[in-house]
This record gives sequence, C-alpha cells and structure tokens, in this order.
Amino acid sequence: MMQICQTLLPSHIHSKSRATLEEILLNRVSTQALLLFGMQGICKSEIAIEFAAKMHSRSRAFDECNNDYKNVCDIYSEIINCKNQDTKIISSKMRNKVDKDISGIISIDSIRELRDFLHLTPVISDYKIAILLNIESLSIAASNALLKALEEPSHRTIIILTTNAISKLLPTLLSRCIKIQVSHLKKEDFINVMCLDSSINYDKAGILYEMSGGDIEISKHIYKATKDSEIEQVLFDERNNVFDIYKCISLRKKFQSFALDSQINWVVAKIIISNILNKLIKVKAYNAECITKVNLIYSMIGNISLKSLDKSVVLEYMDHMMFSLYNAL
Repeated sequence: MMQICQTLLPSHIHSKSRATLEEILLNRVSTQALLLFGMQGICKSEIAIEFAAKMHSRSRAFDECNNDYKNVCDIYSEIINCKNQDTKIISSKMRNKVDKDISGIISIDSIRELRDFLHLTPVISDYKIAILLNIESLSIAASNALLKALEEPSHRTIIILTTNAISKLLPTLLSRCIKIQVSHLKKEDFINVMCLDSSINYDKAGILYEMSGGDIEISKHIYKATKDSEIEQVLFDERNNVFDIYKCISLRKKFQSFALDSQINWVVAKIIISNILNKLIKVKAYNAECITKVNLIYSMIGNISLKSLDKSVVLEYMDHMMFSLYNAL
C-alpha cells in the first residue's frame, strides 16, 4: 500500500511547486487538469491531496454552509482516509479503501467509475475533484477513456494527475494538462518528512535516505517491514552496522524466507549482504573469490526486473561469505 503522509508537509518542502499551485488557486486559473511529474517517492501524492484540500476549503459552499469546516488539515485527513465525499483517489499502488486493479494497472473500469463520480453534483464543496496517482500505470483503454474525460470535462470538476514517468504518457493527454514539475527531495527535506513519523528519529531518517536514494515511499516500506525486528536493530545499529557471525546466521534465515519479488526485499537483502561484508573486511577475512561473489550478488540485487532469479544462488553466495567469516573468527 502506498505510504502517504498523514499530515501536511512542512511549508518549506517543495515550496516552488506548491507556490505554483497556490498561484492557480489565488488567480482562479481556469483549468480542469493538472499533472505533477517527477521521480518516485518525492511526495507528489501529498502535494496533489493538499491542493484538493485547499480547493475545497476555499470554495463558496464551505463559506456559506459550514463556516467551521475550513481547516485544510482536516480536509486533507478526510481525503487520505477516503471520507471526503467530493474527492476520489485512484492509484495502481493503493489497496483496500482506494480503487486498485489487481494487476497493478489502472483499468478502464476505474476510469469509468471516475467519470461517473465527476458527473455527480458536489455534496459540500463547489467542486468534484479526482486524483489519479501513478498514471503511467494506465492501461491503453484507460488512457483513452481518461483522454475523453479531459476533452469533455464535467462542470465544476478538477482532475489532478501524478506520474513518475512523464515520457510514457500520451502526448495528447499531456496537451490537456497544466504540467508542474516536482523536484528531487534534498536530504534535509527528506529527513524532515520522515520525522513526521514520531517513531523515526533524525539518525534513522538519515540512514533511510542513504538506503533508498531519497525515495520516501521505499523508505517507509523498509521501516515498516523491519520495525521491531532484529533486522531493524542491524539497520540502525550505531556501531557502523557491524554485527557478529551469529546475527549473520539469524538474518540469513530471515532472508531465506523472503519473497524476492519486490524492491523492498531486494533492498533489505542488499543491506544484509553489506553488513556481512563489513564484518569480513573488519576481520580481514575476505579474498578475491569472496569479493567476486559479493559483486555478483550486488549486480543481481540491483536488477529489480530480474524476477525469475533463483534465490538459492544468492543464498549460496551468502553462505560462502559467512563461511569465510566463520573461519576467520
């Protein structure tokens, strides 16, 4: 499930992109489609939802009918919890409360439901707002259906799109949108976002930045997958992530049970191997053959698309490294 921040981002993060959206709000720029684009895991979803919350909070319906209900934070919370009647989120990565095609592709049925939603009269706001996340995952039929929705927009509707791969989108679809680039997160901004979770401190956030390359989404998955486990103790060990042979063996058993079919598990596997290598280097137990096997594992793990890799090969190389370490102790 996609990890979305439960609170608004600090104001200084992505200030340029958010200022552009604020200008659209203040000047009431006539648009019914926005596209936020940039690399994965840089909080595009949060910015899209924040914009929707601000649109709702500033609409006349709120002012006239519900004066106490103008807090952007409250509306933001409603949207991410799927409790806002005038906002609908669709994504290829969300499950349960948010529409998701089982295959991981946004289907034409999802877009049809979206169009039906946009034709409804707003309940409490002036607008019906649809947020489509990761639209590079649209099927061909869904792309064509979305294009039709953009060409024939319903009255008082806004569609906010996000993508990690703008080059994969139809040129005709791009031509219907106001495009706003969201830049890569600086390390300090990344840490500030991660620390919105009170269980993550500054040091842990810094380590997660190095592990994920600054990808908020992957970092949250890593932290969630390893929280309160022996692996977490290893990842965030203040003693340079170096541990003894017994921890190596224990983690090797955990690794054996991993399903190596996700980027998260590849990252964790790479971390385990890194720690074994650190220990080997510390005790000078490595040799040319060992280093060759380490490089092979890194190469395999780095190739996320290699879904068919036999895990036994990785385990064999790990065992070789640990045997070298055991003999040196």
